[in-house]
Amino acid sequence: FGSELGLFLRRFNIELRPRLHQDSTPYENPHAATAFNSRFIYSNDSNADDATSQIDSVYNALIDAENLNEMEPDPRITTPMYKHQKQALFFMTEKETDVDFRHYNPKQSIWKLEADGRFRNMITNELQDDQPRQVRGGILA
Repeated sequence: FGSELGLFLRRFNIELRPRLHQDSTPYENPHAATAFNSRFIYSNDSNADDATSQIDSVYNALIDAENLNEMEPDPRITTPMYKHQKQALFFMTEKETDVDFRHYNPKQSIWKLEADGRFRNMITNELQDDQPRQVRGGILA
């Protein structure tokens, strides 16, 4: 019954809020629960707190995206570009630039040049003697 009520209320853009206190009273709020492995995670579960934290991180990253560098297009491009297009142009141009492994930059490569001359993959911790192949380009959606 709770799921049907939730769908009915959503049709009218009404969302139920999670309960503010926790007690032994049975409680079902279809808007405060997410199906996960055939069980429900309610808003007062620690998993819901983790999800909220992840959503906050994504939101903060979006706010930080406002401060990305921009690049003016070639003068042959006569159509004015929006801010996000100039940011994307900078991002894609940067991805075409050679990596200087002497100065580790996690935004540029997952490889770091160690003091002994070997290259360390900062994700897998793998070491290799040869300089890693440089990966260029990307997907811009």
